Amino acid sequence: TGGDEAALFVGDCVRMYKMFADKMGWRFEHLSSTESEIGGYKEYVMILSGQDVYRYLRYEGGTHRVQRVPATEAQGRVHTSAITIAVLMEPDEDAEVKVDEKDL
Repeated sequence: TGGDEAALFVGDCVRMYKMFADKMGWRFEHLSSTESEIGGYKEYVMILSGQDVYRYLRYEGGTHRVQRVPATEAQGRVHTSAITIAVLMEPDEDAEVKVDEKDL
């Protein structure tokens, strides 16, 4: 929520996770993204793989909020934007994945 400013916040978070992955020696793989018109992303999907990735990132999932005066604001007002981050663990190849019909 927050339109262009939220998209800029997503871009900031993507850069942060990429830099953290590099520091930790993890592999980064970009799956898909939808760029915003002024920069940043409306949506970004990535895979991070390596030792203890889930252990470090499992609490990153959820809603994240930023309050700042964006570059797009002419009168200096503080804007609040929110993004949602989902952290999912990829199942092993031999694991049986069951999807309940009510979850679809």
